[in-house]
Amino acid sequence: MARKAIWSLFSTSKKPHSSSSSPHLLSLPSPHTPLSSLTWTLSDSMIQETIEDAQSAIAKWYPESLPLFHGNRAESVQFLNSIRQLDRAMRVLAASGPGSGSNPDRLVTAQNLMLTAMKRLERDFHMVLSSNLGGLDPESISSHYSSSSSSSESGGSLDGRTISEAAMYGLKLIADCMVASGYGRECAQVYKAVRRSIVHEGLNRLGIERLRTSHVQKMDARALDRTVKSWIGSVRTAVRSLFRGERILCDHVFSSSDSVRESCFKDITREAAVSLFHLPGLVVSAKRPPQGCCDRIHQLLDLYDALWEIWPDIETLFNFESTWDVRLQAIQSLVKLGGAIHGIISDYESGVQKETSKALAPGGGIHPLTSSAMDFLASLTRHAGTLSEILLNHSKPGGFSLPEEERSETLSGSALSLCLARVILTLLCKLDSKAWLYRDASLSYLFMANNLDYIVRKVGSTDLKYLLGEEWVSGKEKKVRQFATSYEVFAWGMVFLSLPETATSGGGGRGSISDDIVKEWFVKFNAAFEEAYVKQVSWVLPDRRLRELVKASLTNKILPAYRDLYELGIEWLGESNRFSGTVIRFTPDDVTSYLSELCRGDYSPPLLRDERVIDQCSTTDHFKTMRVDRDCQLC
Repeated sequence: MARKAIWSLFSTSKKPHSSSSSPHLLSLPSPHTPLSSLTWTLSDSMIQETIEDAQSAIAKWYPESLPLFHGNRAESVQFLNSIRQLDRAMRVLAASGPGSGSNPDRLVTAQNLMLTAMKRLERDFHMVLSSNLGGLDPESISSHYSSSSSSSESGGSLDGRTISEAAMYGLKLIADCMVASGYGRECAQVYKAVRRSIVHEGLNRLGIERLRTSHVQKMDARALDRTVKSWIGSVRTAVRSLFRGERILCDHVFSSSDSVRESCFKDITREAAVSLFHLPGLVVSAKRPPQGCCDRIHQLLDLYDALWEIWPDIETLFNFESTWDVRLQAIQSLVKLGGAIHGIISDYESGVQKETSKALAPGGGIHPLTSSAMDFLASLTRHAGTLSEILLNHSKPGGFSLPEEERSETLSGSALSLCLARVILTLLCKLDSKAWLYRDASLSYLFMANNLDYIVRKVGSTDLKYLLGEEWVSGKEKKVRQFATSYEVFAWGMVFLSLPETATSGGGGRGSISDDIVKEWFVKFNAAFEEAYVKQVSWVLPDRRLRELVKASLTNKILPAYRDLYELGIEWLGESNRFSGTVIRFTPDDVTSYLSELCRGDYSPPLLRDERVIDQCSTTDHFKTMRVDRDCQLC
């Protein structure tokens, strides 16, 4: 069934409809139909004969202890026909009046016979109901009628029927007779007394308890979780089998009177149904110990989905005017659940915005807020349709405001899509404020590149990609590259600047560049490279793809220029200076190796483990120690 807004349920259900003209037993049509409406007449002899036949039939059946329909069905039907004829005769006698010459004693005799017959039928009605509890189980009736419909459509036959069709046949005939004779109230009272307990026992069997607010408030988290899971697992059966089966039986037995069947179904199921559909609302208002909003919202969403799934059945089964409060209770629980779910998402966004922790991700890695937020948002996609409806119904107009650049053309435009984009934007703003808690600008950019890249990868690997759209993902990937480029400039800018253009272009000659200038180039490069490496060797790029892209970019920018400088140094400074390590401290292969060690997060030189030692060492001495450590690892 296509979802319609919860708010529309109020408008469509405020004027409840009923399949009967009147919902109350007090408005039963009078059994004493005016004589003018009868299309037949009875002579005195016929009346007398009818009374005598009824007296004979009642005398035959009244002492018997077995139900009417236990043995010969034809005789049972004959007995009921005698009662109907007696009722017709009584109506004629009552309508004739005292001046018609009819014997008033005959009317008294007929009334006494009718009272005796009704007592017998009332007893039999109760006996058939009580002795066929298994055959008249509402779940079996519901299953049977569903199977019967499918079988008739497919042209097949039904085997292994579990319901008692004989009992249903007998109950209907007795009910028809009693209702027609003006004893529908008595028949209904017997029916309600027996069937009400069947419904309550059925709910108990399904594990559904009748809980009050005080009970729910006293539950701990585990007990409430068990109650919710039990309710979700049983509510479909309760509605589609238990209540449906009871409605089918009620409609069948009292098919001759709309008002009686409405009254019976209402009194049998109303209290249990209201209690059943009230529980989700109790869960919303329950006082619970602090727990993750992810668990809480999914619990409420599961309740919402379960209740919304059976809403069409609730509308169909409880479509009487007198059962309007059952439908209202279901609607109120849906509205409470929707409001609570919307509130959790709003509170979560507000919590991200107000997060004040000063904790920083080591090495510019993924912040815990990023991973937890994206896990939460990704989990919401399981209920995408439900959430879009809830957010649409419970949000104020224009509540999903976003900057124009965030409104991607491929964004689906659903309420959930806009909400997700807004929460992610709030997260990015918070991460940006945290990034500048790092004292190093390059580390701030690395932090933003890492975290935005994580967000993009999380979106791309989950159903978030369908809600946010390809253009949104592409725009954020471009922003990741911008952050990575800024990191390179701020972290390695001095290294880039230390490489002379002369060396890069390969121009110049021995006579145009002095040895001191060449030495100065190497001294600048050595210092800049050592400082950058020492500072960044413990920084991280967790995503391998992004890490390789950054390292490849750095290698392409540094290695060709340094190789030119290295070759120039070998030519001008000689081999002896190269091996002494005083000027040319790195070969191109050394530079490549050091760059390959960057941003792995798994390499920590000994001196980096104690900041006090680092502060006491010069950059050059520290880098020498790192080289010794690295060489030892390679050996």
